[in-house]
Amino acid sequence: MRYIYPIVLVLLLVLSSCEKEVSEAQADQFLKFYGQQYSDEARDIEVLEDGSYAICGVDSVPGVGKRMMLLITDEYGNLKPGFPKYFTEDDLPSGANALLAKRGGQGGFLLCGYIERPRAGSTSQRDLFLVRISSSGKELWKKSYGSAEDETILHAAEGLSSGFMLAGYQVKDGKKDIMVMGV
Repeated sequence: MRYIYPIVLVLLLVLSSCEKEVSEAQADQFLKFYGQQYSDEARDIEVLEDGSYAICGVDSVPGVGKRMMLLITDEYGNLKPGFPKYFTEDDLPSGANALLAKRGGQGGFLLCGYIERPRAGSTSQRDLFLVRISSSGKELWKKSYGSAEDETILHAAEGLSSGFMLAGYQVKDGKKDIMVMGV
């Protein structure tokens, strides 16, 4: 009985490490955790042509705030060098709700999310925030769109000829209206 606590402690230490890489033998199923000691959320995932994964979400750090985040992993879920990447505009809180992996051509990604702009009082307004990123994670451009209402993008698709189609909603007078946008 006196050895039970040290054994349990050793097992917990061995099993709690999420920094271990997943091997080919474990590749059929795996569970990985990403993030730091604060609140991180995944919002969308894409399987890339080489079997690796692109994951977008929100990273929250005290003193820094919320940031749009992009993780790229190998086919076993191990982070690729140089990732995660973080994006914001004018140091305002931001986050990603949808991700699009662009096939062919330049490749890369379109992150779709929000940016929180301060309003009078203690409230904030959510505007659309888009970031176009190369396959290597380099920021190509970023744009924000907004009105006096709150807007949110939930899904993105590649257009047939060029550009992107975005779907989400706008909150007006406390009610949500469907929003579709081409960029």
